[in-house]
Amino acid sequence: MTLTNLSKHRQWGGVMLMVLNLLSQPAQAISVKFSFANLSGNILPRGADQLITGTIDGLVEGDNTGLGVTATILSSPSGEFLGVSIPNGKFVGGYDFDYTSTGGPGAFIVTGGNITSIKARFYSQHSVLNFGTAGVASNFPNGLSQVSDLFTLVPPGTTFVRAFSDYTQPATFTPIAVPWETDALPVIGSTFLFGLGLWARNKFAKPLQK
Repeated sequence: MTLTNLSKHRQWGGVMLMVLNLLSQPAQAISVKFSFANLSGNILPRGADQLITGTIDGLVEGDNTGLGVTATILSSPSGEFLGVSIPNGKFVGGYDFDYTSTGGPGAFIVTGGNITSIKARFYSQHSVLNFGTAGVASNFPNGLSQVSDLFTLVPPGTTFVRAFSDYTQPATFTPIAVPWETDALPVIGSTFLFGLGLWARNKFAKPLQK
């Protein structure tokens, strides 16, 4: 092998190592948007356009037991239940997964970066967030989405739960693009273009070589 050919192989080898390094980066945690309408809740207003939206974070592809998974409510029809409500009316943080009651295999099934099955409960300081896809709970055969007060005593001794709910269908889940997917692609593209430039330079330089 000539020194020229050896140099070419080294250049291509360097390019391929760069690409393989980018492609072999460890998978990042998956985040998914959720949305459901207040069709069944006792907090007004109700309707298909009265949406509760947020994110579920800390998932991975495949079967998730729920460890490390959190949820955040970003909007609701009345502005309630956003994050963790505290007595002064401000909201901070998010909802922690209740592993004791809903943790274990099958709590979340993620396929192609999106939730395809869920049976999960999250708690904040004063609120609880529940999700179930159709068929995972016998008492909610069509699915369940609900965020509610933990409890309110009105009058004393009587439990009355205020909730945004939909018992007619599961929540809608939408994958959020992983930062690696959007940040690394331009770098990979540039690396391939760099390699293509090396190939073109070497190819068209051949007639000039004696």
